[in-house]
Amino acid sequence: MQPIQFFAARAEDGALLPGASVDVFVHGSQERAVLFSDSAGNMPLSNPFLADANARVFFYSTTNRIDIQISRYGYVAPRIMDISTLDVATAVEQVRGEIDAALGKISDSLVAMEDEFYQLLKNSGYESAFLTYGAGVVIERITQLVQREDRRYRVLNPDDLPLTLTGTWATDALKLSFVGDDALRQELYDYLDPANTGFSKVGRAVGFIHTAAELSTVKGRYEGDVVYLAGNTSESDGFAGLLPWRASSTAPADGKNVYGVAGVPVGRWVRDKKPFTPSAAEVFTSIGSPVVAEVLRMQAMFKAEAIRRKAGCQPWVTLGPADMTKVGVTTDPRVNSAAISITSAASAQALAAGGTGTALDPYIIKNRNLTFASGTPAFVFNDPSATYYVRFYNVQASGTSNGSSAINMVAFGTPITFERCKFAGASGTGDETLATISAGALELYGCEVSGMSSYCFVGAGLTSKRVKLTDCIVVGTAKAVNTNGVFYAAAAGEFIVEIYRCSFTSRHFHWHVGNGWTIDYVQVQDTIIGGCAVGIGDLNYLKPGGNILSQLPNMIRRSHFKNVRFSYTPGVTQTAAYGNGADKCTFENCSFDGNVADRRLFEWRRTSDVTVLRCYFSKLQGGNTAGNEVCEFWESAGLTIQECWTNGAPEDCYELVSSYGRNKFIDNVADNVTGQIIDLFGVGSFDVEVNGVYGDCGDAVVLVTDVDYVMITNVYAKQTGTSALGAVVLERRNAVPGASPKGCVVTGFLPLPAVCSQGKPFAIDTRQAGAAGGLGSNFATWWEDGELKLHGAANPDRLILC
Repeated sequence: MQPIQFFAARAEDGALLPGASVDVFVHGSQERAVLFSDSAGNMPLSNPFLADANARVFFYSTTNRIDIQISRYGYVAPRIMDISTLDVATAVEQVRGEIDAALGKISDSLVAMEDEFYQLLKNSGYESAFLTYGAGVVIERITQLVQREDRRYRVLNPDDLPLTLTGTWATDALKLSFVGDDALRQELYDYLDPANTGFSKVGRAVGFIHTAAELSTVKGRYEGDVVYLAGNTSESDGFAGLLPWRASSTAPADGKNVYGVAGVPVGRWVRDKKPFTPSAAEVFTSIGSPVVAEVLRMQAMFKAEAIRRKAGCQPWVTLGPADMTKVGVTTDPRVNSAAISITSAASAQALAAGGTGTALDPYIIKNRNLTFASGTPAFVFNDPSATYYVRFYNVQASGTSNGSSAINMVAFGTPITFERCKFAGASGTGDETLATISAGALELYGCEVSGMSSYCFVGAGLTSKRVKLTDCIVVGTAKAVNTNGVFYAAAAGEFIVEIYRCSFTSRHFHWHVGNGWTIDYVQVQDTIIGGCAVGIGDLNYLKPGGNILSQLPNMIRRSHFKNVRFSYTPGVTQTAAYGNGADKCTFENCSFDGNVADRRLFEWRRTSDVTVLRCYFSKLQGGNTAGNEVCEFWESAGLTIQECWTNGAPEDCYELVSSYGRNKFIDNVADNVTGQIIDLFGVGSFDVEVNGVYGDCGDAVVLVTDVDYVMITNVYAKQTGTSALGAVVLERRNAVPGASPKGCVVTGFLPLPAVCSQGKPFAIDTRQAGAAGGLGSNFATWWEDGELKLHGAANPDRLILC
């Protein structure tokens, strides 16, 4: 028997599966194979069995062909089929007779084939010594050549061998064949000879003509002869193309599509338009013509649909725990236990049911029920210099308190791990917190947090702390106040959070709440965030209409949210994000569902280097009034919103107030928008790029109000209302006359007049300005009805078609 060994891993991403269940079947059946742990077959192995702590799988089997199935925590890998357990020596012995017989036959065949090949080589080619043609010369072999007048011939029919020549060429030529390429050359010698068509076929290559003047001297050689004209006067004048010769044409020569030849009354070179355009279309259309515009609109249509398809949570990703049956405590019996306090390796070892305290084999404390109360945590961890590792398994902690924590991590040198555990609070009737962490790391795998009345994870103290959640759920009712939350930064120390495949549906008021301090959500992936009134942020520190400069921030920093759904709970959810402060954060393939009226869905203030990439937004509630925007950013720098899709906006889609530079809106789609798709606002704002806007809206597609140095290009949205003066509008409202907007550049294709409000792709608006007067200096250029339109500076010489 040969050993079968490998590492158990997820098929999708290669992640190792320590302790995975391994089932081995007889190939093609559900019958379990006989397994051993040694090659001699003396030590039977149970089937199924578990991979070791490093995910290693090792066994022997007497079954020749097997199938293997791997599973863990509800994850079931694709079955590995038809594995041979025979070692090479055994397999060879079983077929040795067949191999020997086959080798004998092959050997005989090879000898015969070798003889035939040598004979072929012998009969191939021609002998280097030639016979001289004459009467009585005898040609004995097919490989012999006879030479006559520097040409060599062979016998045409081998049945005539040996052949005795008569010396009369008219007679001998019937039995000889010329050897060489002279016959081919003879077939091509004269393309004017009707009997020989070979040269004329080869000669029908496309000729290259530099100018129309040169073409007027070239007559077609035959019907359908083709030339390529590089240009009328030069190769860059736009008249290049293929022109077939129409031998019977007398059409008037126009120097564009029909060209005549000097001195040739009948016959014309006629431009071939079929490869490029429909027969009814003209080749030489202006750049802004309907034909070209339709092509651009089709390209925009396809691109917009591609953006829609890629936006939001990726459909092949399962959000939340991979297997809900592997979340929370197990069915193994538990015993009641006193509160646990670990302050040394000895105290951990005394509580452990096994393990040596190493990273690979931690002390394991399992199968216990604990109770916490006011002033009495269920767990206390206080050993800052700890080098040993502790893991809790199948432990449940329940209770209520007036502000105490179930877990009090004062300081610990290594991560404390909980797996398949449950923490249950008073479901809003108490004031308990799950964990207060001052220093150290807390990791939860497959755990359930239920009914924690106040906070779940509180980052306290001035030193670094970390929380990691994998395949966990947070559920239940919290205290009915607007200050609690799942994650709470209570002090200035670094607070790092990692979340993978979790579900948060508890009725806390916030998911993230700050108090002037910061949380780094370094990875939040494949997760559901819902049930709370506010996803990220804190309504308590951002009073509508208040002075934001005096309000405490609730920052997130260095955070990456990917495949996260911010779900909407009717009667509970107010907004997905209401944040004050975000730095170096990315939201990628996230989905943000609807919120209540008069609340923005995704609102941030004071952001720097925030990227929103391929996200989906939908807000259906609210009216066309301020406060109902889908996304709104204030005081932002380095903001990028790219390839996002919004479906439903009762007011504006994206609004940016107070741009501090480096802000970009790239290739975004917005459907069913009542207001503007992009609204840029604020005196003193500057440096915004808008490139690629698709969808439909009831107001301006892009509205720039008092903002300087905005670059806008490629706007393809349709306007459904009539209130805006144009698709792209530069507006002065609060700026002094002649000051702003200034330095704005609008280029590229704008919507056709047919889909623009009041038929204007571009417009200037001063209707709401406090004082009469114009804008600063700006430049815009676009195609409208086949004509190049300009606003601002005179047409520069460099603005030419290349």
